Amino acid sequence: MDCLMHRENVVHRDIKPSNIIVGEIEVSKILDFGIAKLTQSNVNLTKPGTRMGSVSYMSPEQILNKEVDSRSDIYSMGGNII
Repeated sequence: MDCLMHRENVVHRDIKPSNIIVGEIEVSKILDFGIAKLTQSNVNLTKPGTRMGSVSYMSPEQILNKEVDSRSDIYSMGGNII
């Protein structure tokens, strides 16, 4: 999954079917960046230990309240494909 958000150090944290749209030329786009996080920022918009996202599509590190990065979004995307 090569996407602009990860190149810009953004982790979506809530990739699920309702946040994915497939266009006419079969290009997927991710919607709703409401709980996205900048990985290169010291700013925390949520309290430590707060789970953000939809549990059914969360990566293990997200469920365990560990630090997440682009790999967490890739895991969540895989859960949508299956």
